[in-house]
Amino acid sequence: MKTPLGLILFFSLCPFWAASAAEPAKPICSWELIRPVCEDPKSNSLDLRKSPSEADGVLFNFFLVHKPGRYNQIKAFDTTTEKLRKNTLTISEEVRERAIRTVTGGAPQGEWTREQKAFVTRLKTVRFVVAESLDQTCTALKDPGIPNAAYTAETHTITICPSLTRVHSQMIASSLAHELGHSISPCAMSKSLYKISPGTDVTDVIHCLWPSPDPENDEITGQNVRIARQTLEAEFAVTNPELSANSESAELIRCGILKPVASGDVKSPVAHRQFLKCALSQNQPDYSNWLAQSQLGSETMPKKLSPAQRKIIERAKSLNPAVCQSKTEETYADSFAGQVLARTVEEKDLSARTISQYAHDFSTVACRSKLEPGYDFTPTLYPSAADRVRLIIETDSTMQRLGCEKDLSPLCAIEPEAFSAPAQPGTSRPPTQPQGVAK
Repeated sequence: MKTPLGLILFFSLCPFWAASAAEPAKPICSWELIRPVCEDPKSNSLDLRKSPSEADGVLFNFFLVHKPGRYNQIKAFDTTTEKLRKNTLTISEEVRERAIRTVTGGAPQGEWTREQKAFVTRLKTVRFVVAESLDQTCTALKDPGIPNAAYTAETHTITICPSLTRVHSQMIASSLAHELGHSISPCAMSKSLYKISPGTDVTDVIHCLWPSPDPENDEITGQNVRIARQTLEAEFAVTNPELSANSESAELIRCGILKPVASGDVKSPVAHRQFLKCALSQNQPDYSNWLAQSQLGSETMPKKLSPAQRKIIERAKSLNPAVCQSKTEETYADSFAGQVLARTVEEKDLSARTISQYAHDFSTVACRSKLEPGYDFTPTLYPSAADRVRLIIETDSTMQRLGCEKDLSPLCAIEPEAFSAPAQPGTSRPPTQPQGVAK
């Protein structure tokens, strides 16, 4: 008796169907995927151990940073060596080139839009500096010994604190991608890029900033010379002279020492529009409360303002517009770091373990938040540590390699295609929906 063809096909396909149905669901992309086990809060170790994948640095456990008795141990970590400095600067240049390929989609230079050229100009002109342990920028972060870096718009410089040179290369890369994100953020691009005029020397800068320096006072003259040298070394500045009347950059612009760089200016890039639409809406309550706290000494914005209060708030808004709000800035920088990581995953074929090391620092902070409810970054200034991990790993390339699914709760993030949007005069494209934002 012959078996019907349909029956043969059914049974031949059945094992495949049964196996597919039995496949476990993919986990949700989260900090727990990166750091699955929280350390024992009674642990005595700072966990400054060698990375399990390569001996090029340490995995710094942020979970234990504020534990009693740890301060001196951490502070001692705030040193570097010439070898570590050179290695970090090499990583910096690799990250810069990958960031440039991120904003151009890897297209040849001749095909770049006006907008992409402006982004590239900003990225190419950022100066990387490895600081000394007593550097003012790192001291201002109030975390000696804790791996950190900072972007300063007025000198268009990324200052790398000594501790960051000692950590694992993936953490160095993610930190620097984040800081590069600040250099092309909506806030940075709303200001103009300037360059030191050719032929300017220290004397010109001193005379501009201090028209009548006191030659009898060596301390003041020495300080003037140091600041003037730093200004010349920086070469570039991102500033809005109208809103920075008392800044050194504004004075240098007034003196003609800083000249605008036309190729670095696009005031409202198409690449930012959907991100800003989402972020400004989501962060509005935090922005209002931050203004109230910083200007009025009130925890929340009063429902009705007096004429005097209104004047104070309006001035504060002009000096600190919503586009430059810390939470919006940090969200953009984290999302940009995620886009750079996605490109790294594609170009270097990164393993899941290596990817996890990119977000290791935020995941250990999220771990502390879980064990100590209420502890996290200041909520009006930063996204939560868990959201920061998501912003870094929730891109198609990275999630695919991690074997996980995107969280359904919305996040404001950069679209992969955002930088490819046309920005030439007379061209436009309807904006698409931002990643993770519900319609």
